[in-house]
Amino acid sequence: MPAVPFVKYESTGNDFIVIDNRKGVISKARQNDRSFWARVCHRRFGIGADGVLFLHKKPKFNFEMIYLNADGARVEMCGNGSRALAHFAATLKLNRGKKTMTFLSSEVTYQVKLNQGPEKAWPAVAFPPAHSVDSIDLKSFGHQGPQLFLNTGVPHVVFALSSSDELQKLDLVKAALPVRHSPLFIRGTNVNFIAVESEKIHIRTFERGVEDETYSCGTGAVAAACFYRMHFKKVDVIDLVTKGGPLTVFFKGEIPWLCGPTRAVFKGVLPLS
Repeated sequence: MPAVPFVKYESTGNDFIVIDNRKGVISKARQNDRSFWARVCHRRFGIGADGVLFLHKKPKFNFEMIYLNADGARVEMCGNGSRALAHFAATLKLNRGKKTMTFLSSEVTYQVKLNQGPEKAWPAVAFPPAHSVDSIDLKSFGHQGPQLFLNTGVPHVVFALSSSDELQKLDLVKAALPVRHSPLFIRGTNVNFIAVESEKIHIRTFERGVEDETYSCGTGAVAAACFYRMHFKKVDVIDLVTKGGPLTVFFKGEIPWLCGPTRAVFKGVLPLS
């Protein structure tokens, strides 16, 4: 039975199946087999994960990232996944002794800085400036606080609540589903609710493709940080509190860098049949 090694990673509770596919063991046809990868990501009948990360060779880059959501669909970007894959690439020595790397995801170039964070062990990934900002009117959803639509590699809606207590009591799935499936969003959207306390963003995210709340969402953290700078205070370093742990977004000009912990939690072998 054909099989391929994998490493399970978690980035503040956002968990991923990571596969080194530089030798092309997994064909494009197999990568595009949504039902297979949905079963692999299933938390009862598979390994269990929020998504799958493939590491590919790419000329002029340290690597290319291919990302599949838990439903098996390929999406443009995953912030926490990119940090996990950058860490994995460094363990394979693909950084070639340097503290920086570049990688490609959906034809977009991303930069990586290694050895960041309080223990100098966190990868940081630079994102292009957010786009499509406020291009969709969100008033029809009935939320009274500040709100914003923007794209940080994938689409996100951000709603601000009055307190972290209100945020914790929120039935997130019930609140998010009408937004996630609204015809306003051609390909759907991720939905974030935040509360700002002591200049920290407390955040909960409903992710499309997972179709549930995740412990953390990197692109959502970047979206929330951009939102904070637009609606609250234009600062260069923003700390976020997620269900799965701390994230930091720091800005160099208008370029957001996502930084936070990531680690390999176990290794295994995945049958391909």
